[in-house]
Amino acid sequence: MTRTRPHALLAVLVLALLAWLGTCVLRSPRTVASVYVSQQDGNDSRSCQQATSASAPLRSINKGASCLEPGGTLVIAAGTYDELLISQTSSSRTCSSGDAATQIPCAPFPNGLSASQPTRLVASGPDVILSPVSRQWPGGGSAINVMDYARFIHIEGIRVVRNTASGSVGGIYVGNAQHITLQGNTLDDGQIKGGSSSKFLQVLGNTILNTGQTQCPANEKPTPSRCPHGMYICGTDHAITDNVIQNTSYYGIQVSCESGGIARIRIERNRVENNPGNGIRCAGEQCVVVANLLRGNGQAITLTGSGVVAGNTIDGYYQASWNPDPWGIYTTWGDGSGFQITNNIFTRMKNTTLQIGNAAMTPVDTRLVHHNIGETAGHPGVTLIASASSIYTNASAGDFTLKAGSPAIRAGVAYPHGTTDITGTPYPTPADLGAYSSQSPPPTTDTTPPTVRLTNPPNNEQVFGTALPLVATASDNIGVVQVQFQMDGAAVGEAVTSPPYQVLWNTTTVSNGNHTLSAVATDGAGLSATATSTLRVDNPPPPEPPPEQAVLACSGKVDTSGAFQMTCTKP
Repeated sequence: MTRTRPHALLAVLVLALLAWLGTCVLRSPRTVASVYVSQQDGNDSRSCQQATSASAPLRSINKGASCLEPGGTLVIAAGTYDELLISQTSSSRTCSSGDAATQIPCAPFPNGLSASQPTRLVASGPDVILSPVSRQWPGGGSAINVMDYARFIHIEGIRVVRNTASGSVGGIYVGNAQHITLQGNTLDDGQIKGGSSSKFLQVLGNTILNTGQTQCPANEKPTPSRCPHGMYICGTDHAITDNVIQNTSYYGIQVSCESGGIARIRIERNRVENNPGNGIRCAGEQCVVVANLLRGNGQAITLTGSGVVAGNTIDGYYQASWNPDPWGIYTTWGDGSGFQITNNIFTRMKNTTLQIGNAAMTPVDTRLVHHNIGETAGHPGVTLIASASSIYTNASAGDFTLKAGSPAIRAGVAYPHGTTDITGTPYPTPADLGAYSSQSPPPTTDTTPPTVRLTNPPNNEQVFGTALPLVATASDNIGVVQVQFQMDGAAVGEAVTSPPYQVLWNTTTVSNGNHTLSAVATDGAGLSATATSTLRVDNPPPPEPPPEQAVLACSGKVDTSGAFQMTCTKP
């Protein structure tokens, strides 16, 4: 019998332990220093080593990107940054000559190392504003371009504002990149766009307002070439969750591409409001559209392909002459057999019979479409009938939680693709209908006023005529109740209670010269916000009245010589 010596056995154990420790080290995340940027006290002449300290930041985001290592974090302090940002387009991490001439300094931010260690661009507070003025990348795109080569990028907390100066851009472009996370950003007049081969996008908790309002002609039917969507995303394996999309010039969320290939898309817990086109469009396989609140859109949800549409609250419609019959859920194929449509609520629609339908106008299989509630039957899949006032706590004030005794409580069926409502509260079993669970906590006291912006006429515009369109956009964290236009403090027409917010104004009712136009937006809590602009009224003077015609009193007689004499006097 062979015996192993104790010291030999110990050596084997030590070697095995070292090998295991080596594996752990290789698998551990690499430590990468953060880089700091501050417009207030930053200085781009500092070294990259100095900029790893929060007390010695750089001044520009691009300079910070030049110091950033793969998998590192760029921490951006409060300020308004007049810069364009771009990811690396190749392994060289250099800007093209055209890009370098447009953005000075110009430095692409690097790819991350893995899904658990992405490169991060993170705002350190709420007041980080990116607003490039009068320029855009030579190849097009947005204020932030995440290019095809990009992998493992995380962008968080930045407010991207499209500047009003000509030639400016906003928004975030994600080409055919992969593993990109956009979280907690605010886009004012900007779009999130993803390419046809993009994969694994996480679009989480962003706010998108007024997309295309400075580009899309007022009072006309929108067209995609001039009126961008809030999101326009293609590709596969994306999550679009917990976002707010309001007052775009066309669609709220568009997941559709002419090239096709869209699959495994999750659109969940979003607030999509006041968009003249589709609130949500998903054209692909395995689209999951659950627990969204859709208010005041052209078509609420349009579908092509397959998937699940469940637990959505659909209320109201967008008023426009070119959208005579807005649908609740519309499928663009024959019998609609690709989708399970259940546990949804339809209220206050223009045509209550158009709650669920399809291009062929044939009945949809009720084995797939069932347990929905609406104000009229309209479709065999709408199995419960109730009014908005009996379902919601206070719909007119934007509170779509379920009131006590609501017919939507426990009226649904369990479905595997969405277990929490729009607030993150679990649905009970049986499930409630709509985006809000009956177990949701009551809404907190609203302390956030709405936002409002005048879009027509432009500030300092010369105006004239008897039918000038006054146009505004407004948004609120819960809901806008009305917008009142005013001229020099006096109301112009009645308050507008739903989008589009516009009235016609007769400029001849005021004198020529400068006047102050205001739009006052009010939410359900009575909070208000006001936008103002100056207009210069310049109507032509009224025509001169015709000269006064003299009226004479005349009399005549024949004298003794036989001549006729007439005498006229002015009375």
